[in-house]
Amino acid sequence: MTTVEDLRRQTVAVVIWYHPSDSNVQNIATYLDFVDRVYILDNSESNNEELLAKCSFGDKVTYVTNGKNEGIGRQLNIAMKMIGDSYTYALLLDQDSHFSEFVLRKFYTKIVENTERNVIIYAPSYIATEAARPQSYGLVDRCITSGSILNLAYARKLDGFHEGLFIDEVDFEFCLRAKKQGYQIVQFYDGVLMEHELGSAVDVGGVAHFREHSPVRTYYIVRNRLYMAKWFPAYKWHYYGSIVKKLIKIAIVETQKKEKWHAVRKAFVDYRKGILGATAQIISK
Repeated sequence: MTTVEDLRRQTVAVVIWYHPSDSNVQNIATYLDFVDRVYILDNSESNNEELLAKCSFGDKVTYVTNGKNEGIGRQLNIAMKMIGDSYTYALLLDQDSHFSEFVLRKFYTKIVENTERNVIIYAPSYIATEAARPQSYGLVDRCITSGSILNLAYARKLDGFHEGLFIDEVDFEFCLRAKKQGYQIVQFYDGVLMEHELGSAVDVGGVAHFREHSPVRTYYIVRNRLYMAKWFPAYKWHYYGSIVKKLIKIAIVETQKKEKWHAVRKAFVDYRKGILGATAQIISK
């Protein structure tokens, strides 16, 4: 029978960086003891390896950078090639991802005890209301990448992640594609909670709180959700609805309206042209 220690030895962490701070580097310490190795793939234009020199992580951490932002899907695929067959699982993380030792041990314990078959992703809860559910876990259609544990052999059978999306919907596209192929996604509740920063908070009169994204991020959100509606028709009204909600938020509560409306227009134009990947000069005067 697999134990938590067996799982630790079979698991490697893959962390995506983009202009990391000292606190982002310190997050590594929260999961370092629960993986056999950490791969950091840096999308920053500058080399940030000196940040690691301030910490005592030893030789468990491998840092990789190409000096440019290649997107999330591309970096995850690079990591999978680097790892090869050396490990069974990858703990996928953003630079702001962190766990408490108690939660991560509980997460691993639940994975070891889980009996579902063909599980490609094990995911924690991301909001307190999910973690408070009394049942141990549920089968879900989608989950975000950060904090999830990926079965590497299954992921390779799917040819990895979609690099053309660059950022936003990379995780959901992979999940929905995996579901089509008969794989399961297990999300754990009952206290398995990982907090994750999804954007800057906007307070509206002390009554409501919204997550606000930059104009560049707004472009990718709108463009990629249009593609998702096309590729996965069963979810098209979900994605169309989420785009409408985004436009309403821009109109009513978000800042940088001029830049964001330009980003939205460009997203629709590029979608009609079939453009994927990174798009330079999204915001112009």
